Amino acid sequence: MSKFYFIILMLGIGFASCQSTDVKKDLLFGHWKLKEGFRDGKATSLLEGIYFDIGAPAKVETNFSGTVENGQFELIKDELTIKTSQKTKFDVTLLTDNQLELETIIRGTPFKFVLEK
Repeated sequence: MSKFYFIILMLGIGFASCQSTDVKKDLLFGHWKLKEGFRDGKATSLLEGIYFDIGAPAKVETNFSGTVENGQFELIKDELTIKTSQKTKFDVTLLTDNQLELETIIRGTPFKFVLEK
């Protein structure tokens, strides 16, 4: 009988670990400026000055593309999609009151953005 409970417990733990976490949308709101940027796993200064100004209900202003653009954003679970002149999807890997980490792949190259309020 105890084997049965052990198997159920392990299945439950396995199932729970496969669930992606939902990002709290309210924590996204605010002005986020780049603290550190990484291109292909290496720190780069090419991303300096990037910011995301995210507001309710789903508005965003960013200079991510090289020029200041206004658009919309969508957050589904831990995936943030920014829609300006282009559509870019980011994985939200960390979100706290004052730190946001985003990862994406652009033209086959992985990028990581560490932002702060």
